[in-house]
Amino acid sequence: MGRVTYKTKAAETPESLKTSAIAFLVIAVICAAMGIAAHFSYTKMVNRCTEDSFAVIQSVTKHYVRSGRRGRRAEYTFTGHFKVNDEPYTVTGKKSIEIFGEGVLAKVCYNPDDPSDNYLPECESDDGWIFFIMTAILLIMGIASLLKRRNLVYKTNPGGQTFEEWQAQQQYEMQNGMGAPQQPGDFEQQSAPQSGRYRRYSEEDYFTGSSDNDNDDFLGS
Repeated sequence: MGRVTYKTKAAETPESLKTSAIAFLVIAVICAAMGIAAHFSYTKMVNRCTEDSFAVIQSVTKHYVRSGRRGRRAEYTFTGHFKVNDEPYTVTGKKSIEIFGEGVLAKVCYNPDDPSDNYLPECESDDGWIFFIMTAILLIMGIASLLKRRNLVYKTNPGGQTFEEWQAQQQYEMQNGMGAPQQPGDFEQQSAPQSGRYRRYSEEDYFTGSSDNDNDDFLGS
C-alpha cells in the first residue's frame, strides 16, 4: 500500500508566537509614527491658516480612485475663488461625497501672510486618529501573542516539563535512537513500518503525556 500523506495545520509554538508578537509590535510602531505625522501636519496647517473668508465654488469634478485591490471609489474635487484685499485667490479641496455644488459659498481658511496657503475646512480632517486606532488594535494583538506564548512555555505536562523542555527531550531521543520523533503538528511513521500506519503528534501529546505505545489515535491503515 502506498504511503498516505496528511495535511495538518502547524501547531503554535513559543517561537512562532514570539515572531507574531514582534511583527504586530513593529507594525504598531509604524502606524503610531504615521498617526503622529498626520496629526502634526493637520495641526500645523490649522495654526498657519488663522483667517477665514468665503469662496465661490466654480467647478466640481468627479473622478475615480483605487480603493483596495480591485475596487474603486468616487472622489470629488472642488475649486473655488475668493478675494483678500481685492486680490483673487484659488482654493481647492477633495471629498468622497459631493458636499458642494457649483455657485455655492464655502468657508475657506487662509494664511494671513500668504493667502495662497489655504484650505476648505469641510474637506480636511485630522486623520491621525485612524492610525492611532490601528496602533491600539495591533498592540493588543501583540500583547495577546506574548501572553499566549508565556502560558504555553510555562504550562507543564504530567511529567512536570515545560513545552520547550519536552521538545528538547524529543529531539535528544530522536538523535540518539531512543524513540520516534514527536514534533507537534507532524505525522510520523511508527516503529512498525510494515503496518503502514501513522500517528499524529500534537500539543495534546505533550499535555496528556501520550507515548509511542498508545495506539488509540493511529490514522490510516
